[in-house]
Order: sequence, then C-alpha cells, then structure tokens
Amino acid sequence: MFLLFCIGMLFAFQSVLLLWNAAIVWRRESHSLANMLTLYLGVAIIIMPFIAQAIQNHLPLFWSTLFISFPAMCIAYAVFWFYNYLTVLVLYQLYWPRHNKDFIIVLGAGLMDGDKVTPLLAQRIDRGIHFYQIQKKRTGKAPK
Repeated sequence: MFLLFCIGMLFAFQSVLLLWNAAIVWRRESHSLANMLTLYLGVAIIIMPFIAQAIQNHLPLFWSTLFISFPAMCIAYAVFWFYNYLTVLVLYQLYWPRHNKDFIIVLGAGLMDGDKVTPLLAQRIDRGIHFYQIQKKRTGKAPK
C-alpha cells in the first residue's frame, strides 16, 4: 500500500520533478531546445487543466475534445518515455557492472559552443576513467 501511495505521489508531483530537473539542466548545460524539453513538459502539465477548462467553456464538444485530447496524448507519451528513462536510471543504480569489460564506451552529451566540454560530458568521461582505473587495479587487465 505504501509503494502504491509513493507511486501516486510521484505522478501527482511529476510537474514539480520535471521543473526541478529543468532547473538543474539550465544551470549545468547550454540552453538548447533539447535541454529544455523537461521545462516545456513540466509547464505544459501545470497549465493543461486551465487551458482544457477554457477550451471546454468556449468550443463545441467535438472541437473541445479534439483540442484537449491531442495535447493530453502528447504529454502522456512524453511522460511515459520520461518514466521509462527514470526506470533505466534506477535499474542502473541497482546493477553495478562487473569489472571484466573489454571496452569502455562513453556516450557523448554534446559540446557548448562547439568546442567546450559540458559538465555532463565531463562527468561521463571522468566516470569512464574511474571505471578504467578500478578494473585495471582489480584485474590487471586494462580495457580499451
């Protein structure tokens, strides 16, 4: 019951979590469209009930249903993939990779102004170097 309550609260406060993530990204990364998607999604979730009420009061039933359903489905789609992403993050925190890898691949996060390493990319590179050093120390085998 407690777990269901926590999941319900997570859904209730998803816009706050999205805005919090947007604030973190805003401080650490460039202000590109891709980095501001959580900001747009959080704001859309907050203002959608007000817009839906205004649309229902001023348009016929068919048009109001159409104008409310399409953005709601788009938001639901984005929220679904956001929670999918969070699930992967949680699973990664529970599953620690073994130190028997042949290769280390660091996924890029983009450059600011085309030549500056972003803090996110720097953290990923540092994490890859840290994993490399631990594996080399424990197994004596250095990954590529």
